[in-house]
Amino acid sequence: MNEPLVLISMLPGALIHSLWILAILAVIASMFLKKIPFISKYWIPLRVSGMTLLLFMTYVEGAYHINNKWIEKGKELQEKIAEAEAKRMQMLANNSQQSIAYMKAQSELNISEAVKAGKVQTILIPHNLTMFSQGK
Repeated sequence: MNEPLVLISMLPGALIHSLWILAILAVIASMFLKKIPFISKYWIPLRVSGMTLLLFMTYVEGAYHINNKWIEKGKELQEKIAEAEAKRMQMLANNSQQSIAYMKAQSELNISEAVKAGKVQTILIPHNLTMFSQGK
């Protein structure tokens, strides 16, 4: 569905603008070529190809500018998200002690409720992890 936009976004902008200008010049040149006797037989194919290229390049120019606008909007949204993330990290840093105390109290409450409900028979809290290692 967006394959033309992907292909257009890969082209440099100068190439797109140059081809559009070349199409306009081809249409203008076809007007003057029909007045030159020896080359006058080529004005119709030049005009047809110039008009075809002009129509296609007008579409490509429009798609190119729309694609650039969407890219700019995406960058603006990324900046807003980065600012919001920075604010969130700052708030977490300011409230870290309160958050840690809350999480500790919440975990102790959950453990005590599990013990009351009979879901936990024994709680092992090792002082160090040497009892889990297999040293021979």
